[in-house]
Amino acid sequence: MGIINFREWEQKQYIRNIGIIIGSAITAFGLAGFLVPHRIVAGGTSGLATIFYHLTGLPIGILVIAIDIPLFIWSFSLFGFRFLAKTFAAALLMAFFLQIFNFLFSAPFSPDPLLSALYGGLITGLGMGLIFRFGATSGGTDLAAAICRHYFGWKLGTGLFLADGLVIALSGIIFDVNLILYGILAVFICTRIVDFVQEGTSSAKGVFIISDKAGDIKNVLYDNIPRGITVIKAKGGYKGLDKDILFSVILPAELSSLRSVVNEVDPTAFVVVVHAAEALGEGFIPIAAEKKNKNFH
Repeated sequence: MGIINFREWEQKQYIRNIGIIIGSAITAFGLAGFLVPHRIVAGGTSGLATIFYHLTGLPIGILVIAIDIPLFIWSFSLFGFRFLAKTFAAALLMAFFLQIFNFLFSAPFSPDPLLSALYGGLITGLGMGLIFRFGATSGGTDLAAAICRHYFGWKLGTGLFLADGLVIALSGIIFDVNLILYGILAVFICTRIVDFVQEGTSSAKGVFIISDKAGDIKNVLYDNIPRGITVIKAKGGYKGLDKDILFSVILPAELSSLRSVVNEVDPTAFVVVVHAAEALGEGFIPIAAEKKNKNFH
């Protein structure tokens, strides 16, 4: 039994490593083929390396590693080896592929910087999404954000925004202000694609319904929308009256029907709709399928 489990683990590790390699290659391709030739900086150590590459002419892959190494040393003293192992491997792979592609591509795939920002952001987002999905990160400003969180208590998103924002602003100061706009566009597209790769096309809506006719609304919803409904016992903050709150997770296409039902039963009902990036369980993505995917991390 132990041998079987080891073989399964070994197979998952192999698939994970292949995914990280492919993701690193795709990211490097997007940088070398679209962003770097136009001096478009989309944040991160690759963006900082792009600036120094155009200023010094030094190999861009070496510049990426040279910028990453101090961050890795600093992070190692704070977070330990286990935290950095996969990230360091992904950073080395991306620097390696970036150097190769930068040597192979003598000119950008598109002479238009706007198209390059669009497609560069799309391709690098696809590659980075794969790296994240298989349990690694690209290092660079990810580590800088983690260090800021450790010392200053900042959220990771805040640290990433500041680090990437400074790098993009630096490109505009050194080269051209318009490059800031291209860089922001590339970052926006990249992050959207990363989210898409991470979360897939699955999305759902969480709906909270507060009404004095919660029971009637629940019964009509059961007849019209094939979704489960949870009744949450609550108390009003102003008058202190007991209330039932209905909660349900539905598909976006079912939202219009739900609104019609609620409006028909109780036009004065209070409805809150929130976005759910992922819904697991009956009627949505099977939990077993999601667990199988997580095992690759």
